[in-house]
Amino acid sequence: MSGLALGIDGVAHEAAIKAGLTTVAVVGSGLEWNTIYPKQHLGLAKEILAAGGAIISEMPANHAPRNYNFPERNRIMAGMSHAVLIIEATAKSGTLITARLALDYNRDVFAVPGSIFSEQSYGPHMLISHGATPVTSSEDLIQTLGLTVNSSALKKMHLDDCTNLEKKIYAALSEPLSRPELLRTITDDVRDANIAISLLEMKGYVIESENGLRRR
Repeated sequence: MSGLALGIDGVAHEAAIKAGLTTVAVVGSGLEWNTIYPKQHLGLAKEILAAGGAIISEMPANHAPRNYNFPERNRIMAGMSHAVLIIEATAKSGTLITARLALDYNRDVFAVPGSIFSEQSYGPHMLISHGATPVTSSEDLIQTLGLTVNSSALKKMHLDDCTNLEKKIYAALSEPLSRPELLRTITDDVRDANIAISLLEMKGYVIESENGLRRR
């Protein structure tokens, strides 16, 4: 479940669809096609429905998106979820509202640590300092939630569920590299690369330890 927003939200929905999972988007607008926000993800919204997922909103069908709609819809995401995973959030990000609401609702809050030089890592680091569970691999999340994973199924995927940037990063890890070394090797935007690394970890392809990043 996520909010259909640009960035991590969209990536999460797309990854769920590719993995054959049901995904739900809670939007900050009405549900008519001409009001769903953001417009760039209208096609993704249709893919979610076609894959058996849902687009939900508490607002009237023709309600246009407004800034105040999004903090309000965040309480729905927090309330409907068993746990909340924060991958990126700036100091004033609405994502932190979702994390606070999740704690109010007695939900588990997980956070992915990132570069200390990235503004997007402020939220996860702040949450971890206040007791959120750090997540550095998919196993961290799976074990904490008491779930199991079919490792052989992951191996059969052959990176089919990965973006071109994720495949590029995986290829660069023919030998273990520290995160700074890997980011110097990958010429793409640092923020996009850090997101891709986090997603590779969550998908179980890459693991990061005190010795750096390496393939599983």
